Amino acid sequence: MLLWFILVLFCITILWVIGFVVVSSLLTCFQDPFVSTPDKALERLLKILPVHLRGKKTFYELGAGRGKVSLAMARRFPRLKVFAVEKSKFLCRLIELGARHQALKNLRVLHRDLFQVSLKKADILYLYLSPRSFKRLTPRFNQLKKGALIITLDFPLPGRKAFKKLPVSSHRLFLYRG
Repeated sequence: MLLWFILVLFCITILWVIGFVVVSSLLTCFQDPFVSTPDKALERLLKILPVHLRGKKTFYELGAGRGKVSLAMARRFPRLKVFAVEKSKFLCRLIELGARHQALKNLRVLHRDLFQVSLKKADILYLYLSPRSFKRLTPRFNQLKKGALIITLDFPLPGRKAFKKLPVSSHRLFLYRG
């Protein structure tokens, strides 16, 4: 009986893991895996950003997922216009619920493909994407305003030199000028 219970529990666990992988792939429409910005990296980002905010009015998070970074930015910097760009309609609704619950008037959710959204208004661009996505996005950085700030987590931008690299436990933030 105990062996039967362990076998059933094992099968349920395997099915849950497979289900999680499938659902997370569907939520991101097979672009990049769904991985949330670690809390320590977010804390570091919020700590260093005030220095770089002078004259900056708009923050874009491409591939926002659950909107953890966008919600934190909107909450911490109420004068900053924050745009969370996400392809998954489900995740967009989740971000909108979070913004409504926290009464964040400066956060706007854009239900769009991150490769199609205009970056012309972005002063600050945050990316936690794969190097494969960076290669596709790099030509679009030409749309950015002169002096825009690009921040990536874990992966450097190909063909660009970061003016600052900040270690955060097992991660690293890269800062670039647009």
